[in-house]
Amino acid sequence: MNRSARSKLAKETLALCKRGEYVAPSGGTVSIADDLDASLRETVLYIPDQFAELLVPTLGEADTPSAFEVVNETTLSAARRLAQEACLEGVACLNFASAKNPGGGFLSGSQAQE
Repeated sequence: MNRSARSKLAKETLALCKRGEYVAPSGGTVSIADDLDASLRETVLYIPDQFAELLVPTLGEADTPSAFEVVNETTLSAARRLAQEACLEGVACLNFASAKNPGGGFLSGSQAQE
């Protein structure tokens, strides 16, 4: 996908979020308003000073080993795929957004993860 296509996709994404719905390939309308509201309500910001407190108690306590993979897909597509494949609830996504330039180059089609 080139920069122009990514820019168009970014603008379409923001527009459908503002509308709170989109039209699925089947032609049906899918409402995302409630899910979007819940996502915003449940978003948590962790600042660097909190990292040590948040991570130390959980190190070494995992019930399953970690797995890493490199794939060519968006963060949200990967989260949805992983949740569906493993029937998981509470899948988390990391946001590597710029603190200096909120939104980064998202609207102009930047390929960086934001």
